[in-house]
Amino acid sequence: VGYLVVPAYAPDGELQSLQFIPPPGIGKKLNLPGANMAGASFVIGWTVPGCRINICEGIGQAWACWQATGDAAVVCFGAGNMGKVAKALREQDPSARLVVVPDVGKEKQAADIAADVSGMVAAMPEGEANNFDANDLAQRDGLDVLAALLEAATEPPKPEPKVHPL
Repeated sequence: VGYLVVPAYAPDGELQSLQFIPPPGIGKKLNLPGANMAGASFVIGWTVPGCRINICEGIGQAWACWQATGDAAVVCFGAGNMGKVAKALREQDPSARLVVVPDVGKEKQAADIAADVSGMVAAMPEGEANNFDANDLAQRDGLDVLAALLEAATEPPKPEPKVHPL
């Protein structure tokens, strides 16, 4: 039984770690011992200046987004890394159209990240179970449904103005 091995690259392009993904039901994902995954990413597809880039937690979501649209998709190796990766992508290409694609339950975090990098959010349909993601949607409803959801990405809501007491 083989594992899928996904390289994790630092923002400067250097190999930072490897993630080993077992077949379903065999075990948990593993990273190289002692390897820091902060800021690590892996791009599926190709990026060119000004292109659309879908920012996803894991390889399954990124692969589904790329299959659905042909647009680049970035694996962030976890929700906690999405902000760092989005900032690095924005620094590398100020004209990129960044779309944060959160799992259900992480919409607020995604909106904050998108606002921070002048990006957009493609949230999963309402009413789905926690952690439902782009790969789940594609498997259940098809790549065309996922493509439409990604195309309909929206700007995050503007933050409420802070009230200053007089």
